[in-house]
Amino acid sequence: VERPHSGLPGKVFACLSVLFVTVTAVNLSISTLPSLREEEEQGQCSQMCHNVFIVESVCVGWFSLEFLLRLIQAPSKFAFLRSPLTLIDMVAILPYYITLLVDGAAAGRRKPGAGNSYLDKVG
Repeated sequence: VERPHSGLPGKVFACLSVLFVTVTAVNLSISTLPSLREEEEQGQCSQMCHNVFIVESVCVGWFSLEFLLRLIQAPSKFAFLRSPLTLIDMVAILPYYITLLVDGAAAGRRKPGAGNSYLDKVG
């Protein structure tokens, strides 16, 4: 995982990672479309909004898997967790999971038709 030039599996893994980064960037751009922003502010979610969420979920799943594989392979877990790139990865991945937890906890307390709060948009 850390050395993509080590062989064919490493190169395939690296190419998949680049593909997921690209898909994430495109998905982020699509999620800023005015029509999707209006839906979000109204607390609605069309099929397009749902598809954006699914693509984001798959990409975050890939990044989480990649992070876990790198953690498992690290000779020193403490040194791995303290490295700047690892911290950047965690800052990039954690907001997704935090948003899911906040949305899940707030779902039971949210009034029907209420828009998303600022805390729900932490991601």
